[in-house]
Amino acid sequence: MGYDERLTTMAARRVLLDADVSREKRKQVIDKMAAVVILQGYMESHRDKL
Repeated sequence: MGYDERLTTMAARRVLLDADVSREKRKQVIDKMAAVVILQGYMESHRDKL
């Protein structure tokens, strides 16, 4: 299953905004957070197999 990088970045940005993370800190961690979103989605979709 592939992920649209733009959508995962948007989801990560939303999580960081909801957590009230500063703009500068968001710039530093947005790619890492997007990777977390992708991994979380993968794990949830394969929950029965893990």
